[in-house]
Amino acid sequence: QMGHGVGRIVVVVGFLLLLVQITCQSTPRSVTVPGEYILQFKHYSSHNELETLFHYKIDLYNISINSSDTDSDPSTIETVVIHRNNPAQFLPSDFLLFRLRFLNRLKPAKDQSDRHQHLLDFLKKQSEIKNVYKQTRYTDLLSSIGFDDPFTTSYNTSCCDHRKGRFSTSFSHIESGKQPILRRQLHNYGNGLPLVQVTNYFNAQELWELGFKGQGIKVAVFDTGLRAGHPHFKHIGERTDWTEEKTSEDHLGHGTFVAGVIASQSECLGFAPEAEIHSFRVFTTMKVSLTSWFLDAFNFAIQKKINILNLSIGGPDFLDTPFTDKVLEMSANKIIIVSAIGNDGPFYGTLNNPADQMDVIGVGGVDYKKTNFFV
Repeated sequence: QMGHGVGRIVVVVGFLLLLVQITCQSTPRSVTVPGEYILQFKHYSSHNELETLFHYKIDLYNISINSSDTDSDPSTIETVVIHRNNPAQFLPSDFLLFRLRFLNRLKPAKDQSDRHQHLLDFLKKQSEIKNVYKQTRYTDLLSSIGFDDPFTTSYNTSCCDHRKGRFSTSFSHIESGKQPILRRQLHNYGNGLPLVQVTNYFNAQELWELGFKGQGIKVAVFDTGLRAGHPHFKHIGERTDWTEEKTSEDHLGHGTFVAGVIASQSECLGFAPEAEIHSFRVFTTMKVSLTSWFLDAFNFAIQKKINILNLSIGGPDFLDTPFTDKVLEMSANKIIIVSAIGNDGPFYGTLNNPADQMDVIGVGGVDYKKTNFFV
């Protein structure tokens, strides 16, 4: 127990150092997906059982409409369950994704909206249902180095043979054989001073010498994926894809960089090289994600008994209740969550979600000279 406890501390320290190395310059955006809704239940059940219950509730709604004096016409509203083909599809779930469509396009938009809301209000009143929320699409949530990064001078590392990064400092684009369209040179720390592994700055080797290298710890990286058989990693537990692109590969380099700071075993050493990496690809190549992708992936992480979960993301949308509730549930299931808090401070209201939640370790930024802090 003692070894595992210290091992977890090593991994958490690695996360903290990872996130302070990244400056978040992109502007996160969130929009609701027209007509798509997340139906949150008060219990877990199989996808088929939840779908059966949903259709039963829709039938009850239609009966109530037909027996009432209202002029609503249920036949004009079509409800379609959206099946989620991902690694969690055969595991118990607590939500269902569905789409509402108004079949009579000649009706005014306000009339359509009112009838949709009438159905949603009915569902919210059902004893088995916790709530109904709109599906949200996120863009540019990744904490990455933007194109207007103020650190533009050359930067040599002791370990990465002067490689360059795209949206974040990474070492995957050379291995993929693809040249990035936009590049950013790493900062030349110390202007010629002896270069060392970044782990040396924080004396990680002292814990390594005591035998604490993150062994036995499952680390989930929610990001852009990870290349299969990557030579820098000894323990890749699983790679899963939660997007619509059906690939677990990392085409941006962000997820590979994050995993490397945690558990790389060669060249650029990670802080917990013996940790087991579980890559969750929740962002597309265009850095787009959906709330439902995160919910399924979070449920999967709980089932897999992940110890630590890294979210190199952040945004202002603290009102995405299904997302924030699931973060609390993961914490209740003894998952340590680390997330980027953003570099927009030090002003009131600039803390990003979910890092601003009490159950999350929120991490800001520090510049390369370690003299200026951004929180």
